[in-house]
Amino acid sequence: MSKKKATEVKEIEKLRKERVGERLKKARESLNISQIRLAEQVGVSQGTISKWERGLCEIPYSVMEYLAKAYNINLHWLLTGEGEMFIKREHKIPTEKASIVPELANFLALLPEEQQKQLASVFKEFLKTSSAMPSGHISPHSEEKRAESDRIGEVKQSMERGE
Repeated sequence: MSKKKATEVKEIEKLRKERVGERLKKARESLNISQIRLAEQVGVSQGTISKWERGLCEIPYSVMEYLAKAYNINLHWLLTGEGEMFIKREHKIPTEKASIVPELANFLALLPEEQQKQLASVFKEFLKTSSAMPSGHISPHSEEKRAESDRIGEVKQSMERGE
C-alpha cells in the first residue's frame, strides 16, 4: 500500500473512532451518567472514557454490546449513526413469574413511604451492579457487593422491626 493510501486509511479510521466516541458521549449525556460512573460500570478509568469519547482510542466491541444491552442503546446507531439512539423495549413479566407481582405490590403498599424509598434505592443499586456484564470489562468489587448486602440486610431488619 502506498504511503498516501495508508495515510488516508488512518484518517478514515480516526474519523470513524471520533464519530463513535461522539455518539457514546451523546448517549451517556442523554442518560445523565457521568464519565466516572460509566468508567466504574465498565471497569476502566475515567480517562479511558474521555479518550473513547474524543476518538483517541478504540472502544472495545464487547463494551459497546454491554452498553447497548444495559441502557437500550441502539448498537447500530452507536456504530454508524443511523437510526434512533435508543431502542424501546417492552418489559413483559414472564407468565410463570406474574403471580408474584400482585403479592409484591400489596406488600410494598403496606410499607411506610420511607421504607418504600429505602427499598427502591436498594433495588436500583442492585440492578446497576448485577446487569449482564461482558467478561473482562466489568468486575463488580467485592466491597461494593458486601455493602449492597449490608444495605439489604438493614432494610430487611428495619422492616421486621416495623420502623
